[in-house]
Amino acid sequence: MKIGALLAPFGPARGMVVGTYGQALEQLRKEGRPIELRIDNLVNADQTAADPDPDFMQWLHSDADVVLAHIPSAYDAIFTQLQELYQRTGKPVIALSPECAAAAGGVDAQHLKRIWAYQSNGGLENIKNLLSFVANITGFGSQSVPPPKPMPHCGIYHPDSNTPFDTLEAYLSWRPLQSDSHTVGLFFPRSYWIDGSLAVFDALIRELEGRHVNVIAVFNDKFKGGGDDAAIEKFFMRDGAAVVDTVVLQAYFFLKSSREKDGAGMHQDASDILKRLNVPALLMINSMQTRKEYQENPEGLTVPQYIITIALPEFDGISQPVLLGVSEGHIDPATGAKVLRPVPLAGQTGYLAQRVAKWCALRKKSNTAKKIAIILHNSPCRSGVEATVGAGFGLDTLESVALLLQRMAAEGYHLDWVPQSGKELIDTILERKAISEFRWTPLSEIIQKGGAAGFVALDQYKAWLEELPRESRAKVFAGWGNPFEGDLHKLGELERTSLALHEGRITIPGLVLGNVFIGLQPKRGCAGARCDGSVCKILHDPEVPPPHQYLAFYNGSKKIFRPMPCSTWAPTVTSNCCPASPWVCRPPAFPILPWARCPTYTFTW
Repeated sequence: MKIGALLAPFGPARGMVVGTYGQALEQLRKEGRPIELRIDNLVNADQTAADPDPDFMQWLHSDADVVLAHIPSAYDAIFTQLQELYQRTGKPVIALSPECAAAAGGVDAQHLKRIWAYQSNGGLENIKNLLSFVANITGFGSQSVPPPKPMPHCGIYHPDSNTPFDTLEAYLSWRPLQSDSHTVGLFFPRSYWIDGSLAVFDALIRELEGRHVNVIAVFNDKFKGGGDDAAIEKFFMRDGAAVVDTVVLQAYFFLKSSREKDGAGMHQDASDILKRLNVPALLMINSMQTRKEYQENPEGLTVPQYIITIALPEFDGISQPVLLGVSEGHIDPATGAKVLRPVPLAGQTGYLAQRVAKWCALRKKSNTAKKIAIILHNSPCRSGVEATVGAGFGLDTLESVALLLQRMAAEGYHLDWVPQSGKELIDTILERKAISEFRWTPLSEIIQKGGAAGFVALDQYKAWLEELPRESRAKVFAGWGNPFEGDLHKLGELERTSLALHEGRITIPGLVLGNVFIGLQPKRGCAGARCDGSVCKILHDPEVPPPHQYLAFYNGSKKIFRPMPCSTWAPTVTSNCCPASPWVCRPPAFPILPWARCPTYTFTW
């Protein structure tokens, strides 16, 4: 018997489920079942349109006895080809899910529902029985086939347990929480669990537990059993209160997404589960790209992944994306399909674990002891210095910050001064010239009027640069010069302006209000007063790294004032405009270097 399958479900399952089909086929062959299975999983196709391999489609017409289909409803052209195949050849075309029902032909409806149950429950045993059942109903087999085996659509996973836990109580009975440790909830799609592609999550669990952090790792199928909201409440809450200090989610679409009855459409509803959970919610990402594809892509991730796994989850309050894994590909010898399994990206689990630990510590720190950095948007080269301080495109960012500071003072944060209005805040900033702008405002005036919040010695800055990956450090020196190669007094104009030196130290403009630092975003790709490309390098080179004063500002804000966390109030964040990409999400990417492991909020519009 020859089975051809277009096996391309939406998302990461596309690269993983073919591995399960290959294992099932190998088991059937060992049992003496003469089945040939060829799969095209369209692994390199877009999620909204695809063209199958013409040779594979020809094989379906000429050689295959049965065709299986599991493709997104958006693949209209493939649906048309499958319908034409059935009409011309009479070969059974079997849809593996309701979403593909329009492509089905030659199969009894009751048989189809049973096949959907095999596929929906998933796992090696069900897929093996699915293939056997298909052989039976198409006249190529007669062996008894067990009914679909129910598999959990959500549960708590741990690499040391052979089976998942269906309740929080059962898991805590098996693995009690350490009372003196933080507790972190991990949340990821069920497809990783059902197809055994758990290497990235295993690595993160081990990393966190190695830091004496309790872990509750939950998998869930968002389209079944109440969706993500229900699973988060079931496993991360008890009696209406969170049992975790922080959650890290691999999310896609919105938390409260539901499919239409035929599976072809999708509804998005508002969710309040994270508001009720009331703990920091961070975003982890596994890329479907291979390591090589990811490293060679100047944008880091693909555009669909930006939208589905970063932009949409942010509407629910899941932010601060960190890339944990990429895909490792190989050709399955049994089916000829390309299998993609997620593998950890070196250093990333440790990086995320450190961020998580700081969020957990912040949650248990008293307000009096917390230090906060508030960074306001500034775009001095766009429409003048003063006009863009704290700009928010029609929104009163400055008044919002003033109200925030008043609320913080009322809740016990240590502040030496609290502005009574946004006007008082902006007047103070401008009176003191507390701005990272050296085009119209001389550095001497910033110092004279009290706008310097602190200074960074060159030796200290050099030590900070040594912490950067060598690749990143080399790019900074190539773009803005190396101030450590010769005599400090003989620095050229470029080095001097990019360092904002005062008495041999780098200036950090801003206001220090007790435990709160307020600063303005430094100039991202410019280090002086000439817009001719010589010092305003970003005019001709959008990939130029941030200048020395930019890096010193963020490092100084973090390491001198030691804030936990930082909040950025901006319509856009200049660190997101640094090379290589705003969402590369890993060192040595410049977007994450300024604050690195510091807890960070970004308020954007």
